[in-house]
Amino acid sequence: MRTVKHPGPRAARRVEAVRCEAFALEIQLKAGLSVNEAIARGLADAGCSAGYVWLQDIALTRLQYVIPAVSPDEEHIAWYSTTRTMEPGTILRAGCMAGWRDGQAFVHCHGLWDSGDGVRMGHLLPFESVVAEDCKARAWGIDGAAMVARDDHETNFKLFAASAAPSTGSLMAGRRAVLASVRPNEDLVASIREIARLNDLDRPDIFGIGSLVGCRLAGGGSLAWHANEALIVSGSWDPSRADEPQIEIALVDHSGQMVRGQLAPTGNAVSVTFELLLVGRQREPA
Repeated sequence: MRTVKHPGPRAARRVEAVRCEAFALEIQLKAGLSVNEAIARGLADAGCSAGYVWLQDIALTRLQYVIPAVSPDEEHIAWYSTTRTMEPGTILRAGCMAGWRDGQAFVHCHGLWDSGDGVRMGHLLPFESVVAEDCKARAWGIDGAAMVARDDHETNFKLFAASAAPSTGSLMAGRRAVLASVRPNEDLVASIREIARLNDLDRPDIFGIGSLVGCRLAGGGSLAWHANEALIVSGSWDPSRADEPQIEIALVDHSGQMVRGQLAPTGNAVSVTFELLLVGRQREPA
């Protein structure tokens, strides 16, 4: 498995995993708001301060994003490209981890967009991208945990880390879940399997965004670069049917090349970080 060497000291704890509850929601996104504010307000109106939001076929008056790029210095293994703009643009599929940064609501989003001349992928700039019309989005509201951005000495980035949060005591029917952040050079599929096993999650659905060192797909596709931005398009694991979690993933490298397919069961290391939400399935009535 390929790995990377970050500039800072290796953190002892490689996975942060916090048990929580997840609530299936449909949130409202208001026209004229930035994607960041629209998601934050939509979750807040539903009584949640953190969550994972799935955007599909969302029209934006302005869509701005970046892709990975070569780092301009030795303080990071990679950086961000110059800003790319679509006016208007459409989010085809995107995953948004909604948490907190510097005491303010903050959304980290990777996704696929319609550029008018083909599909593009990258890291959405949520404050600069603006919702075009009132619409709805599916989400998991999270109670008992949240992603909180912290300075990370290993990577020299400010990264989301899964953190415990006070429970709101919601009366909604939730599912057992785990919010997790995985550090560099950990095998992604093995980490997901271990998080589910240690927390006794029943047939979890798997959501998340992050970056991988290269990429190996089960069907033979690959990317060679060392810091590819990733979106889990769909993910699940039923141990009675498959030995490994089944992860469909989309990735983009520093040249804009994209791949999409089933992630190979081994050999895909996290590059900078990977943010995950694992949601246990509802058990069948006895």
